[in-house]
Amino acid sequence: MYDGTVFLLQSLLRSRLVWMEHRFRPHFRLLSWTWLGLAVLRYDVALCMLRLLLRSDPPLALRAVAFLAILFVAYRLLFSSAMGVRDMLSKLQGDSQKPFKAPPPPIPHATRPGAAAPSSGNAPSGKPFVTVQRGQLVLEDGTPFRFASLNAPELLDGHEFEVEDTMRTLAGFGRRVTRTYTLKIEGTSPHFGDAGHINGWDHARGDWIYDESKWQKVDKVIALAEKYDVRLIIPVLNQDFGSQNDNWVGNWVDLIRYRKNTDWDYATARSKVDFFTDREMIEATKLIYSYFLNRINTITGKRYGDDPTILAWETGNELQYKGRHPAPGSWTVEMARHIKSLAPRTLVMDGSFAKADTVDSSYAPEVLKSKEVDLLSYHYYGTGDSTRVKKDSAYARKHGKAFIAGEYGFLNSLNDYAYFLSAAEKEGCAGSLVWSLRPHSAKGGFKTHREDESNSAYHVPGWPSPVTPAGFRKPQNWDDKEHMVVQYIRHASYSINGEGVPPQYPTPSPPHVWSNGNGSIGWRGSSWANTYEVWLAVGQNPSQDQWQCIAQGVLDAAEEGKAEYAFQHAVPPGSTVMLRGIGLGGEVGEWSNTLPM
Repeated sequence: MYDGTVFLLQSLLRSRLVWMEHRFRPHFRLLSWTWLGLAVLRYDVALCMLRLLLRSDPPLALRAVAFLAILFVAYRLLFSSAMGVRDMLSKLQGDSQKPFKAPPPPIPHATRPGAAAPSSGNAPSGKPFVTVQRGQLVLEDGTPFRFASLNAPELLDGHEFEVEDTMRTLAGFGRRVTRTYTLKIEGTSPHFGDAGHINGWDHARGDWIYDESKWQKVDKVIALAEKYDVRLIIPVLNQDFGSQNDNWVGNWVDLIRYRKNTDWDYATARSKVDFFTDREMIEATKLIYSYFLNRINTITGKRYGDDPTILAWETGNELQYKGRHPAPGSWTVEMARHIKSLAPRTLVMDGSFAKADTVDSSYAPEVLKSKEVDLLSYHYYGTGDSTRVKKDSAYARKHGKAFIAGEYGFLNSLNDYAYFLSAAEKEGCAGSLVWSLRPHSAKGGFKTHREDESNSAYHVPGWPSPVTPAGFRKPQNWDDKEHMVVQYIRHASYSINGEGVPPQYPTPSPPHVWSNGNGSIGWRGSSWANTYEVWLAVGQNPSQDQWQCIAQGVLDAAEEGKAEYAFQHAVPPGSTVMLRGIGLGGEVGEWSNTLPM
């Protein structure tokens, strides 16, 4: 018994060291020896208790105490360190939770206004297509392409600044991937008032009515994705979620109304026609894919179906059939075959989201057998739901598909996010995308979105951060987990491909500053800026020596249009102001425009 228990404790020690080497490879030596020293103390205590337990003379109470001590040490060795992921990553990121302290003057001339701007390192690169080999994503040249990133649901119809801010943000992760939301379809949705990408059916032409201005926005999204080397997963059509009030951007019920009878209301259209089996609707839906994939980008000149910037065409978002089943396999395969005929080198992802209790009932058999469908996906919301990612990933690989966790979130704790990302990496998941990212707003501050009572969209690098100034108050519709969630994702985006996390964060992009006319300024924020410096010079065409840093630790962690800096003293007439962002690791950002005051 003694030898067996010793072997068990030694095995637990070895397993924890293996886990730590895998999870914290860049810092393994320091962390492992520190942890091992503490663990050995507990190991020795356990052995002492074991010897006491096996002696014949101690009283029963003492035996019980020794036995409980052994169980406690085993528990701590097996589980406690695993549940300390948050604390370890906090230390890796320098998360001391101490208030911000401004660095002491003087500021070197090389970093004053007028000096050469640092490079943002965002030059575009040539892109081979992404392929699937043995259930994993790899580039055509064999480079592994697994990823951990964030959904960006506002991309296809966002302001140009906000789109570029999103791309600059994604450029700070290992493999740069995001998933957009679906096309907007004007119709019964009460949630958007402007035109959609699709606005009706032209009976004379026998085709959909497209809004060119909206499609030029899509051109810009793809062009900016190419510029920043970001790959896109684009789900084309949205699911009917049951009622008109849940019709967020238009969905296939609106397509039925346009194609069949615009006099039908929402409920009538969804009850009269089976979208997935009606031949007229199937052929009309193919026209949307044809228009999408054959479009020539007005900026890049590339045909969408030939552009490797598109990682995958997803047949839809959360498509379901009769409530809980995946989209019919015959429909998905027919759409996939049509997509492949127009974009043979681009991957196709099944956009089904069956609310099924078992893995094998979540995916249509025809899809599993189809060579045209490359990727399977599932969405995980809540800690209980997220535990099935291992099974889904293994099931997809068993059928020769790569698996992507297309959405996940609303988990109970930070440890749950760390567990999910670790499980996705370990079990061979090709990629994961948390829900969801919101960019800086063109009006200053950030776009925000409240998901439910306890969850909101994320911002990068996330606040409160380790160097957030004292007195920071979380804005409304802000998730207090976001900083660590972003750090987990960034770490996983490198470790999933066996790469170390870069010690530095991306250089913050140049902000754009304006006067609010009331003794304060506003600005469009810098991607990856944690705080900002405000600089002021008196006089026309000031030299570097005339510039003074008048504020540090300034934040734009605020809701849309609410980020501002109020001057502490009256600004002398003829003054000029500039801003720059400071990264989480102290990276000095590019200068803003000059603002005469």
